[in-house]
Amino acid sequence: MDTFTEMESLMKKLNLCEKSAVSLTPVEEEYILHLDIQQSSKSPSTGSDDLLLASSSSNYSIRLFSMPNMVTLNQINAHNSVISGIKFANTEKNLLFSSSWDKSIRCWDTRTKSHKPVQEFTGSSKNLLCLDINSSDSKLAAGTEAYDSDSKEVDLIIWDRRKSSILTTYTESHEDDITQVSFHPQSEDVLASGSTDGLVCKFDLAQPTEDDALILTLNSLSSVAFVGWCDTSYKHIYCTTHIDTFHVWDAEEGDVVFQVTDLKEKLDDKIQYIVDYVGSTDSDHWIVLCGTHEGDLSILQLSNNYEEKLLSTLCKGHKATVRCVKWDDQNKTLLTGGEDSMICLWSSKPRSISQELKTSNKLKMKKTMKKFQPY
Repeated sequence: MDTFTEMESLMKKLNLCEKSAVSLTPVEEEYILHLDIQQSSKSPSTGSDDLLLASSSSNYSIRLFSMPNMVTLNQINAHNSVISGIKFANTEKNLLFSSSWDKSIRCWDTRTKSHKPVQEFTGSSKNLLCLDINSSDSKLAAGTEAYDSDSKEVDLIIWDRRKSSILTTYTESHEDDITQVSFHPQSEDVLASGSTDGLVCKFDLAQPTEDDALILTLNSLSSVAFVGWCDTSYKHIYCTTHIDTFHVWDAEEGDVVFQVTDLKEKLDDKIQYIVDYVGSTDSDHWIVLCGTHEGDLSILQLSNNYEEKLLSTLCKGHKATVRCVKWDDQNKTLLTGGEDSMICLWSSKPRSISQELKTSNKLKMKKTMKKFQPY
């Protein structure tokens, strides 16, 4: 069985395996904004670690869960404004980074219960809207909103992670809010960024100036929601947009490999939005997660012959819009987080849930907590 057939088969078999509630009272609901899974220090042939799942919420906190049973281990009161991204380090697996509208990136040691960051990165005069760390953990990247009282430039900021200092700031490649930054999974100086100006840019950070560093400028013709690298050798860049279009480009030449701009129209009322790209195992097929605002999810396979194939429908997990998704390749599970305060784990290995919401996974919120909105 080839790798794509195997992944397609796994997607078709996904069942709801675990659910975890981070808020129990409707008036105190917390939106789940981001998910990330700790990197394993072991190879698949030697077994798996007890990995951590991190989620950020609209009350400015981060929660850590044990994988795959979704037991809550810790809550970090991480920032005093909206958390715009979370990311585990790639080589130092116990470090977790978070960015925020409070203009800071903070680094947390997940082995401790302390709410004090072990490192902090500042220097931006604008809210930070996204975050990523490169494959060697030597550089952090973040994008900002476009305007503040002193400047009308949008900033793409690169920090030296070990010195906590800014290496460089790019101000000319985008003209509006930078919504996403994504380092190449293998090349530590290659970075992609996306913006509400509709542009997706590729940079080589080893170059001395912004003009030299800007390798490609790609146009999605709409406000960019998510950007990343796809296929097995990461030779393509993808993006999704806020009007639910999906684009794939060749990362070397910038040629359009695939795009679909009318998924909602083609599938009528079966989907209302694209959550994000989930994965691919070759250069001709892409798997995306779509949803309805009532919480139903659809896994679609898109291909170069421009046929949409429904691989699976995931129901009874969420009751509201799903904000984020993370595919755990090591355990072959899918994680989703939504505006209903739920994190759901979907597995190709069916397991019964003894309770709708396990008591061990509940974190009751204080009665004095105000209602938070993410934006």
